[in-house]
Amino acid sequence: MSDLVDNTDVVVVGGNVAGTSIATGLAKRGVNVVVVDRLEVFEIGRYTCGDGLEKYQFQRLGLELPKGPFVIRKVHSGQFVSPDLSEYITVYAEALGIDRFKFNQWLISQACSHDVVYIDQTCAEAPVLENDRCVGLRVFDKRKKEHYRINATVTVDASGFNGALRRKLPQHWPVSEPIEGIDTGLCYREVRQLEKPLEHDVLMACFSRTIAPGGIYWLGSRDERKVNVGIGVRGVPEHPNPRRQLHEQVIPRHPFLKGSKILHKGGGIVPVRRPLDSMVASGFLTIGDAACQTNPISGSGIGTSMFAGQLGAKVIANALETGETDLKTLWTYNIKYNHQYGWFQAGNQCLRSALQSMSDEELNILFRTHIIDSSLLLTALKTGEVTLDFSAKLSILSRLGSHPRLIRKLNKIKKQMNRARELYKNYPKTPEGFDAWRKKQDQLLQQLPHSS
Repeated sequence: MSDLVDNTDVVVVGGNVAGTSIATGLAKRGVNVVVVDRLEVFEIGRYTCGDGLEKYQFQRLGLELPKGPFVIRKVHSGQFVSPDLSEYITVYAEALGIDRFKFNQWLISQACSHDVVYIDQTCAEAPVLENDRCVGLRVFDKRKKEHYRINATVTVDASGFNGALRRKLPQHWPVSEPIEGIDTGLCYREVRQLEKPLEHDVLMACFSRTIAPGGIYWLGSRDERKVNVGIGVRGVPEHPNPRRQLHEQVIPRHPFLKGSKILHKGGGIVPVRRPLDSMVASGFLTIGDAACQTNPISGSGIGTSMFAGQLGAKVIANALETGETDLKTLWTYNIKYNHQYGWFQAGNQCLRSALQSMSDEELNILFRTHIIDSSLLLTALKTGEVTLDFSAKLSILSRLGSHPRLIRKLNKIKKQMNRARELYKNYPKTPEGFDAWRKKQDQLLQQLPHSS
């Protein structure tokens, strides 16, 4: 075993988008970095996904939209659909449809070109702790059937939703925070071959409490004969199996899917909430789904994982340069992430909770009355803010006496979203202010609407 494997500056668990992004960012800064993954390196990236990169998200995060052989098609617009399918809101925003596996392999090739070392077919078993800090991890080599230890100044958990390392850290460390089922989405997706070519591209998302309780379902064409169709439901016991819902509820609603054949299928769990309250500890940082860095509305996280990778790499590299990799030094990652994107997630968690509490009829009213329109949605997607026009519409409808209960709900949503955003924009500058901040957050979360 080489010195680089036994002892390294940074060890990253997980070679998907988040792990590979932070590894590349570190290597570009001259940091020795090792990535550990349970799969063979040429199999990393076979992940159930919506297969899209939204240009507005990359722009907001200051990233260039990736280009490469993984791009399937360009998208110029998408539709949000009412539960009864009678109303469509078209949002004109550019995006790329991608092959998720090829994209991940492309990222890995970029990382390897910067001398990132991948140790594949190796499972991360547990973090190694000394003097109240993480100093590496214990792993199991599946090929050689051997257990060994990798020593690292900083350990990064990019292992996905399960958080293979962070959930094994001491419970009193905030980074080990458990994720409740109410804040997860159970997803199932199929790529289907159509009997007849599509006459035009399809990209739509539909909220429906009866079909996708606590979530959404979506359809997106990959080419004229292939469609990505999937569904996410809130991860609580009383909700239906997403695979069954897709087959029994979604596919029969869309005639062009009749007779289509399954080319690929898969499922998974994604976090649909704000980021972890703290994503660092002494000698430790977490990123991607393991850190709950996804959009609570859609569950998308490719752009945020890449952004967090760049940010985390910069914070860790600076810490290594100073020789200080304790909690206080790595805390900068918490601050910068929440100031730039965490506030957006927190606001969207409020919106998600509100949408989940609405009946299908209330959602249909939002579409029919044009309280929500393409301009409002596009502004919200790009900036995370609701426009003054939205407030004006609510005021007019309130004076007219139209749908008073729904108007009260929408006004409350707006206030809660604003409070959440401000809370995260004022994330504590030091660990000492964390407990007081968290109490305010708990008070906000307790006021959010919930539904079964």
